[in-house]
Amino acid sequence: MDLVCDRCGECCRRSTPALHQEDLALIGGDGGFDLVHLVTFRRGELVHDQIRGELVPLEQEVVKLRSLPGGWACMFLLEPESGEVTAGCARYQARPLECRLLLCKDPEPLAAAYDTGRITRHDIVGAEGPIAELIAAHEARCGYKDLAQWARRLHADATDTAAQEAILAAVRFDAGARSMLLERLPAMDDADKAAVAACCLGRPLTETIPAMFGLELRKSADGAIHLAARGVIHHPAARP
Repeated sequence: MDLVCDRCGECCRRSTPALHQEDLALIGGDGGFDLVHLVTFRRGELVHDQIRGELVPLEQEVVKLRSLPGGWACMFLLEPESGEVTAGCARYQARPLECRLLLCKDPEPLAAAYDTGRITRHDIVGAEGPIAELIAAHEARCGYKDLAQWARRLHADATDTAAQEAILAAVRFDAGARSMLLERLPAMDDADKAAVAACCLGRPLTETIPAMFGLELRKSADGAIHLAARGVIHHPAARP
C-alpha cells in the first residue's frame, strides 16, 4: 500500500485536531497558536469522533484548533488554487501531533494516540487565578450533564417550569460569564474576543443547546429569553 498522503485536504475539511501535551510548545510565542486559534469542547458536549466516525458526548474536555465559520474545516487549511489539485496547511511546519499522525490510508497511529495525553484549558491559562475561577464557576452552573437531564425532562413534559428555569438560568450565567471575561481582554475586534471566550468557556450555550438538545431559544422584543422543546434531539442523554 502507498502510505504517502495525497494532500486532498479531506481530513482537514472534516474536523480539526485535538491538542496533546506534545503540542503545548506550539502555543504562544512568535508564530505559535494563540487563544484566538483554539476552541474548547466541554465534557458532555457532542463532537465528531474521528476514529469512530460519529457524534459522541465527550467524557473529558478537549481543546482543538478552531474551524472555519459555518463548518468543520480547519482554519489553517489552504484549499487548492485554480488549476491545482493538492491542498496545503498554513501551519504545516508546526502542526499538532494529530495532524502529524493522521493518514487516512493507515489510521492506526492516530487511533493509538487519540485519547491519550490531551490538554485542557488549565494547561493553557493555569489552574489558579481569575480565569481559572471563572471556568470552574461556569462548569458548575453550565455543565452539559445537568443540562442534558433538564432537556430530557422538558421534552417529556413541555410544562416543566423547573426544567425551563434551570436551562434559562444556565444560559443567562453563560452570557454573563462571557461578558465578564471580555471585560478583562485587551483591545481586539469582536470576532477575536468571541474566539478567546470560546477557548476559555467553550462555545456559547445559545449555539450548543439548540443543536444538541433540540430546544429553541428565542429572544422577545423586551430582551427576555424564551425556551421551547421543539427540534431534533441529537444528544443521547436528552432523549426521553
